[in-house]
Amino acid sequence: MNGNLFKFIKESGKRLFFLEQEDDLPPGYCIAFLPDRIRPDEALLKNELELAESWEMGEGLYLFLNAAEEALIEEVFVHAVQGLMRDPAFKNTRFIWIDNPLEPPALWMISCLSVSGPTSDTTVSKLGFFNFQNFALHIAKGSRMTLNDTENGFLLTRADDTIDGFLFTTGMGVNRIKGVGDTIEIPFSLKQAGCLQFDLTLGKNLSKEPQDIAKLDISLRLFFQDEVYPRTNQDSFITSQRYPFLNEETGDGWQHFDQSGKALTLFVTLDPLNHLNEARTSFSFADKTGKMASGLPSNYRTNMGHMVHLNPQENSCLVFASRPLSAHPGTGDPYYLVPSGFFEMIVHHVEDDQSDSSEVYDDNLQCGLSGVEYIKLAGEQAHMMRFKPDQNAYAANFIAGRASASAELENAFQPVATTAWSYVHSRNGMDPVYYAQPEQAVLYNEIDTLAEASDNDDLRDDLLEYMEVPSAVLPRANEKPIPNLLPILPYGGL
Repeated sequence: MNGNLFKFIKESGKRLFFLEQEDDLPPGYCIAFLPDRIRPDEALLKNELELAESWEMGEGLYLFLNAAEEALIEEVFVHAVQGLMRDPAFKNTRFIWIDNPLEPPALWMISCLSVSGPTSDTTVSKLGFFNFQNFALHIAKGSRMTLNDTENGFLLTRADDTIDGFLFTTGMGVNRIKGVGDTIEIPFSLKQAGCLQFDLTLGKNLSKEPQDIAKLDISLRLFFQDEVYPRTNQDSFITSQRYPFLNEETGDGWQHFDQSGKALTLFVTLDPLNHLNEARTSFSFADKTGKMASGLPSNYRTNMGHMVHLNPQENSCLVFASRPLSAHPGTGDPYYLVPSGFFEMIVHHVEDDQSDSSEVYDDNLQCGLSGVEYIKLAGEQAHMMRFKPDQNAYAANFIAGRASASAELENAFQPVATTAWSYVHSRNGMDPVYYAQPEQAVLYNEIDTLAEASDNDDLRDDLLEYMEVPSAVLPRANEKPIPNLLPILPYGGL
């Protein structure tokens, strides 16, 4: 939507203008503009306003609401908003996100941004803080606010004298990531209208300084009862086993990574009202220019110990998942990041510095702690891992250090906590084959080729080689019904 077509509209006699793009916004969400109640302006007599017109008025409030337009009782809601704006704490507020606008104002959960100055020189008038549980975005006082070039959104620019003007923190503010780009955009068009968008660069040379990767807590997790703390009132504390998704150690793991230099830049979209909606909140592996990262060193391994590198595909990203602290999750539970989407698998062999050519690509994706449980990756095929978040990950019947009875393994994972499970398929060629056999009783057969043994036939008859046992062919991922996702965990980071 360009600036000429972009409109707020209202009914005659009403004060609240609503953004005209219902098809793009998620259900139960709307964006509105409330002109200043004190200034009688000719613009208030209009029933349509473009974004530029509303901005040039110099006053008025942009509202991002987790409620459908028709659910609002306008007179009651406008009166509540105007009462809120009389509070000195909201002085100069022009952008406000309300998570629960249908509840009484005293219960509203709010994020806001205050600006001051003429439209030609508008700056943030006090620190803007956007909380995403244990993650947060900080916008420093003095940051400049302007319309973007197409006049369908706003652009925040880092102030010249504030090196840390934009800051992203994790761990309840303990960990600081200073790689926020020079601009933050608030689009008013398309599916991300009302979100905050920016580049986030992790590290300068990740092969030497991968700390920013660890700060983001990109992982898969299994959750279970925390036996350190006793049960209370039919509740129990929860702990988890963390499996880091990407390499968090210094060394050679990042040598095959490529995006722009040796730093990983993510394009971040954050909706202050919809943290767990992937369409509204995500960390994309393509930066703002569209440059896609490749060669990400994961903690997945082949059964021979080689690192599996991942090439994110279009729309691959990281998303928030809740990390509950008890068996009865609460609204304040912290988040961690899980992968979503498709990733191509590449294996680099350190000893010969070759990758996926058919001559050396004879690798098996390790699926468990045992080297005899794996999915064979054939060299002539491109193999993909597809990750899907929101998969059950709480093992209610598991207690660390104790064996579980077989009866308890039915419906082993419950939705109290979730993570991302995955599926493996080939982009072309034959479907992947899953191999498994008991580690305590590995099978062998005779060596077939003379060159693999010796010129001595007697010796050859005495030698055995490992015998692979195919257990299942993985159905194609595009078949209906969609195959079950698998709890394939990255053990390399433990």
